[in-house]
Amino acid sequence: MVVVGTYNMSFAGDKFPEKMPTFASEYSFHLMDNDRPRMFWNNAKAHLFNFIDKKNPLAVGLQEMNVKEIEQDFKADDKGGINGIKTGLPDNYKIVSDKVIANDAAVSIIYNENITGKFFKKKTLDNPHQGGRPLFMVLTKKEDKTYYLFVNMHGAQDAANGLFEKEFNDMMQKNKVFLETEVEKFLDMNPKEKINPDHIYIMGDFNDRYDYIEKFTIKGKDVLYIGDSPKACCHNWDSMGKETERVTIQKKKLEGPTLEAAAANASEKVQGKKSITINDEEKKGGIIIPTEHGINIADYINKGDKVFSSDTHAGKLHIYTGGEADYMNKPSNKSDHELVYMEIKEVTEGEGAEAPAPAPATETSTQGTEGGWGLPKLFGGKRKSRKGRKSKKNKKSNRKTKKMARKTKKKGKK
Repeated sequence: MVVVGTYNMSFAGDKFPEKMPTFASEYSFHLMDNDRPRMFWNNAKAHLFNFIDKKNPLAVGLQEMNVKEIEQDFKADDKGGINGIKTGLPDNYKIVSDKVIANDAAVSIIYNENITGKFFKKKTLDNPHQGGRPLFMVLTKKEDKTYYLFVNMHGAQDAANGLFEKEFNDMMQKNKVFLETEVEKFLDMNPKEKINPDHIYIMGDFNDRYDYIEKFTIKGKDVLYIGDSPKACCHNWDSMGKETERVTIQKKKLEGPTLEAAAANASEKVQGKKSITINDEEKKGGIIIPTEHGINIADYINKGDKVFSSDTHAGKLHIYTGGEADYMNKPSNKSDHELVYMEIKEVTEGEGAEAPAPAPATETSTQGTEGGWGLPKLFGGKRKSRKGRKSKKNKKSNRKTKKMARKTKKKGKK
């Protein structure tokens, strides 16, 4: 079984209280972290290590990692950011990271070097449609020239159009085209050695709340997952809520629609209400979101944390619960996103390829018979079946009978 995961660990959770940005969508979430600094992020890190220990993944993509602070502010022995992950990994796992200049947003890819081979090359790009959204590509190579391609993306989104399915998904299409185009360029960087990877895994927080992207195509290969993706996002007003605290969105923008047109334009998708009234008091904004709104993981609405695979048996996506029975029925104390993973059945020998044509018979081959015995072909001839031998015998008998009849006829004429 091959396992690949993705986890947005929340950059805000990795900051001390005085550095916690109020603009972050998870600001309300981290207000619940009473044991700061970094208690929620440390919990997320422990959750990641538990996943690695229990599932032995081939790879994990991490989003919202901090690099700048590691380089400039933190002590060398600090357990935060990428350094905190790197120092705790088993020896067979390697972590490769990079960031974009716009906002120092970093992403990482962890991979099992014993299976994937050594690091070969990498490339990082910022998303042209929304700065600060990295696309990270890593290629590994085994001694037998088997290539593994790992792609990690933190997708751009058009939050202003979050209540309009078509307009929001227009950005998802741009993300899809951007990734496919740039990955192809990455693989063809050397015109003399264009690479067609044997295995392709794409991981990320794609901000694909309405589940628009279901597959990518790289080098003519479909890279996909099976079934529906999980609701793994997020602890915020509009991305979670009980059934009573949700609003239906529109399929697309309409200019000055009538009530009838708006009703016909209603999508099946929903979002959470951005406020709640309790005892005649409206509560909204950057506060601890009341439990009445629905704050458990099971109340999450949005999708977008996904893994895609080019393998023959690409699997379904799951939220990693660490074996906790009531995991989904309580608020997260880790990240505002959930760790999502795919289990991929490994291809058995000969599967996925055309069956070879039977080898031409040779004089030294054997022919099976009833009872399981095999007899060598002797004298260069093929041993007939019983049915064949009987048929040949009957033909001889018929020829003999006809010959005798002709002789009898001739005697009669004389």
